[in-house]
Amino acid sequence: MKRLYQINQYNIMASDRIPLNRTLKDMRNSLCKAKTYPKSLPKASVIIVFHNEAWSVLLRTVWSVLNTSPRKILNEIILIDDASEREFLKEPLDDYLAKNLKDIVKIFHLPKRSVRARPPKSAKRNYYLFSKER
Repeated sequence: MKRLYQINQYNIMASDRIPLNRTLKDMRNSLCKAKTYPKSLPKASVIIVFHNEAWSVLLRTVWSVLNTSPRKILNEIILIDDASEREFLKEPLDDYLAKNLKDIVKIFHLPKRSVRARPPKSAKRNYYLFSKER
């Protein structure tokens, strides 16, 4: 367990026990809950950049975005693998996404560390929401 903690800097065994697709209590401030938003909002692409992330953390993030974002404004989720070295973030991740989330999630594997602040040309909308690891 110490070795796993050193790799990820958190308890990966505890993380792996939490379901990937789960429902969370709405923790927003009551003022945010009461706010009225325009009926017509532009669609957005959510871009998640990761490097050597734990499987459970990455997929829970994806499912969380799907479960908490209104589908009418969520155009797509784009995962950008910034040259991860962990094998499970390559073909096994591609296979999981193709089987479970192929219509909404795209993944790009970069050969060398190079991304952070520029949206990929493949993003379909003018609005991009970036999420970065720790």
